[in-house]
Amino acid sequence: MKKFLIAMFCMLCVNAAAQVPYSFGSIIHKDQVNDSVLFFKYDVRRPGKTQYVAFDLVTRNHWKNNPTSHFAVVLQGAFLDPMPGIRGVGLAFGSFGSTCQGAVVEQFNNPVSFLMPETCRSIPLQDDKWYRVTVYASETQVDFYVLFEGRYYWARAPVNVATFGMQRSIAGGVVFNPSPSTIEVHNLIWGWF
Repeated sequence: MKKFLIAMFCMLCVNAAAQVPYSFGSIIHKDQVNDSVLFFKYDVRRPGKTQYVAFDLVTRNHWKNNPTSHFAVVLQGAFLDPMPGIRGVGLAFGSFGSTCQGAVVEQFNNPVSFLMPETCRSIPLQDDKWYRVTVYASETQVDFYVLFEGRYYWARAPVNVATFGMQRSIAGGVVFNPSPSTIEVHNLIWGWF
């Protein structure tokens, strides 16, 4: 029995080690103007079918200086030829006119991307407040969760990323802001399962 328990424990350790997420730690974009890359990871290994990213977000003078700004979190991404271009699915967060103020699933198909308005979750856009953002993207659906001031906001949408090409291995975040602001991304992790 003891050998069986040790063997089971070792199997769990090996499986847990295979699932350990990649960690970027913290990224701070201070006084950024124009479009900026928040984070970017390219990994062709694809050790699973569902890709995820999670991070804590706080802004300083961002929504005050850029009330119509937004940022995008792209998963299951593939490069387009010719560059620069990317396809993928994920989360758009910010202001989108009358379509959405908060978080919404977006399909990125450069040069034309589209929001899925039925997934819009109205979330207050406030500086100096913390948001916990988690996004999962498989080949058939996207889920996002945003924790803000003790409340969870969640949505799911069906997608079809099989048309994006075989190297769907990009995780990235981009912010679109015309005026200076600071965006902090902390506890950033990503991985596959």
